[in-house]
Amino acid sequence: MKILLLSLAAAIGLLCSCEKKDEMSSLEKKEISGYVQKGPFQIGSTVTVFELDAKLTQTGKTYTAIISDNSGKWLLENVSLISPYVLLKADGFYFNENLNVLSQAPITLNAIADISDLSSVNVNVITHLTYQRIQFLMKNNNLAYADARKKAESEILKMLYITSPEMSAGYTLNFFESGDQNGVLLAVSAILQGFRSASETSALLSSIASDMREDGELNNAIIGETIKQDISMQNISKIGSNIIAYCNSINKTISLPEYSKYIEMFLTKSPYKPKFLTYFPISGIYGLNILNYDVDTIYSGILTTTTKDGYYSMTANLPAGSHLKVVVSNGLWMYSVGSVSGWSIDSYSMSDKIQTFNLLSNNGQPDIKLKFTSNQVIKIEYYFNNSPVPNKVKFVTVI
Repeated sequence: MKILLLSLAAAIGLLCSCEKKDEMSSLEKKEISGYVQKGPFQIGSTVTVFELDAKLTQTGKTYTAIISDNSGKWLLENVSLISPYVLLKADGFYFNENLNVLSQAPITLNAIADISDLSSVNVNVITHLTYQRIQFLMKNNNLAYADARKKAESEILKMLYITSPEMSAGYTLNFFESGDQNGVLLAVSAILQGFRSASETSALLSSIASDMREDGELNNAIIGETIKQDISMQNISKIGSNIIAYCNSINKTISLPEYSKYIEMFLTKSPYKPKFLTYFPISGIYGLNILNYDVDTIYSGILTTTTKDGYYSMTANLPAGSHLKVVVSNGLWMYSVGSVSGWSIDSYSMSDKIQTFNLLSNNGQPDIKLKFTSNQVIKIEYYFNNSPVPNKVKFVTVI
């Protein structure tokens, strides 16, 4: 009788064990697809799906898809997993929506997702910025995946001072489609792209993700200053135009979301104060650079330690593809015609005491040799990328 009971218990145990195995291996996906967007990834780029266990450790099972067109679309068929957690890693070249060019080097974007009920997973800047934070929160704070994801995504928006209706998961966002949440994705992508190359963009994204991994805050103020500096010089409306033109060129129909209001939120609400030191160096060929943001006092024709023979420079070193107009007013000055390099200069208006300078080229070192009359406060307005209003205004006292 004991033998019979033991045999029955063993059989039940074996049956339960088999049922658990069947249950664990029951995650079958006929297909999983999505888009990869920094700008859109290019044909031939890859998306690798790594299965993760409950502790987010790779199990060794992987699937790889090849992006099949220049919209960044990818597709995997007949996916069989035990765990619902996956890490997606996208590698490839992409369309730079800010500069309207294809990247000269590949980048990598990541995403972590629970695909229990998903057949579509997008990989983008938001998923990339949050994937390390999600891992940290699940492993160290014992948060469930959904809670960790929501927290990490809200922290990214907080870092950029963007407020919007309650966000959907980052992996559902697609800036080929209308909707406020998709507009947030495009805004975040554009803000972090700036005028950067692919390698510079990749380094920036890695720096932000690492900085925010443990406490969910951006502790490096220089990063905030840098991204604000670059996006403030962008022609924001042209970003959308670039995407529309690109999609037309690949016969992709899209409904571009409203994104500019979220970029404006970042520009107006964030406390970061860029000094544009890389764009307006402290000095030029002829002396102290009057365009440098920290220069607020100069001298009239007096030889000082900060000038060369009483002259000053007007110089700038802007990223390729950008434009600068400088309007100087409220005073009198003179410049050496033979010194002008890389600038076009409008005639000086005697009645309005105003003159406009347009940066033509960054080749070499654009500069102008200037001298100012004394006892005046001149006004300098900076217009980036054909902005109808000045992006920056400062006053310089001439002693």
